[in-house]
Parts: sequence; C-alpha cells; structure tokens
Amino acid sequence: MKSCSYTGITASEDAKVIYAVGSDRKLKEITDSTIAQSVNSADMLLTTVALSRNSKMLVCGGQDGHVRSYKYPFSDKNVWDDYVGHSGPIVKMKITLNDEYLVTVSSDSTVMIWSLQERDSRNVKIEKETAWAEEVLVMRSDLAEKNFVMQELRARVAEQKMENEYQLRLKDMNFSDRIKELTDKF
Repeated sequence: MKSCSYTGITASEDAKVIYAVGSDRKLKEITDSTIAQSVNSADMLLTTVALSRNSKMLVCGGQDGHVRSYKYPFSDKNVWDDYVGHSGPIVKMKITLNDEYLVTVSSDSTVMIWSLQERDSRNVKIEKETAWAEEVLVMRSDLAEKNFVMQELRARVAEQKMENEYQLRLKDMNFSDRIKELTDKF
C-alpha cells in the first residue's frame, strides 16, 4: 500500500467495507484493514470513487474525464461501463442521498449531474443525454470582488457625468457671454 498514492475513498453505509482508488490504477476493496479484492483498470487512472447508500452502485471518476460504472458487487473479472462527460480529470463525485443522481466535478471547471438507474445485473446505467447548463459557478470571493469593481466603475461613471455636465454648463455660459458681447456691439 505504501507504493500507492490514494486519491479517492468511500465506505459502505456500515463502514465495514472501504473502496479506494489511487496512483496504482486499481480499485481496491478493503475489509478489516486488508485488501479483499483489487480490480485493475490499466487503461484509465481512477481519481475518485462513490458508493450509493444502498450499496448497489459503485462508480469511479477517471483522469480522462470518464465515469466508470462497475458491476457490483464486483469481482476481479473487470466488468464495467465507461461514460464520457468531462474533458478534464474528475476531481470529486457524490451520489445523492436518494441514489438517483451522480454529481461529478472536473478540473475543466464543469459540473455534471448524471441520472442513475439500476440494471438487473446490479450495474449502474447512466443516462447519456445530459443537457448543458447555462449557469456558471463562481466563488463567493470572486463575486464580491467583481461587485466591488462594478461599484467603483459606476461611481467613476457618475463622477464623469457630473464633470461633463459642469463643463457643458461652463461652455454654455461662456458662449452666452460671447453672444451677449457680440449683440451689444451691434
């Protein structure tokens, strides 16, 4: 275990079984502090793992942005389905409390919500049709900074308007005086 740098971990509802993924490209089932099973995924580096509350669905996120749905309970026969969604590594994933949705977050700055459906073979089926969202997630600090800059710019625009109005009044007064002088001469 020392040769593996773990990047994702999840546990069953009773915390007796732990699933972990890491730099060794294996999904490991750990029971009583020992590796009970290990599934090799040589074609994809797994970055995160999630297990449903009812312990019927096991999914992993990969370095290439794919979601991998394992036949569960899994064996060393490497039975899974891959689903493409992100263009960057999946850094976090969670299954909702009602086991209906999988939410994945990627380093490509996207969040995807997948609908989960159980198959008869107890494998997770993820709907491939995912609508693109129009929303953009922004950190609160970035939003506050943006609002502050906008407020400063609005104040500068108001100042500039007042300055322009003042300059126009001065010009009007100047032209009025010149017109008065010219009319007085005639």
